[in-house]
Amino acid sequence: DIDDPFVLEVAEGVNLSVRKSDGDVETVAGLSGGEKALLAIAYRLAEVSIFAGDLGMLVLDEPTAGLDANRLEKVADAIRKLSGVLRKRGTQLLLVTHEPRLAECCDAIVSLER
Repeated sequence: DIDDPFVLEVAEGVNLSVRKSDGDVETVAGLSGGEKALLAIAYRLAEVSIFAGDLGMLVLDEPTAGLDANRLEKVADAIRKLSGVLRKRGTQLLLVTHEPRLAECCDAIVSLER
């Protein structure tokens, strides 16, 4: 749904590995921070689709924490795609972040100040 170039494979004992578009397989521990963030977003989308289809909200708490500018942009792109997918399903996305560049991914913004 978010056009990300990897497939998550779950092996016996719930060991996770990622098969990338070039065919390489890596453990989740071997992924970069940005790849882990993208994986987490894709996993949450799959989880909602399979187990919680009747729920009306998906919450992402600080999905870009600790990412460099390049990885942040890739994750922001995935969040934009995710937002569109969820909107079509009638599911709300609640995004909690300190990152102002993610504002464009949102229909409404609530800013909390001291």
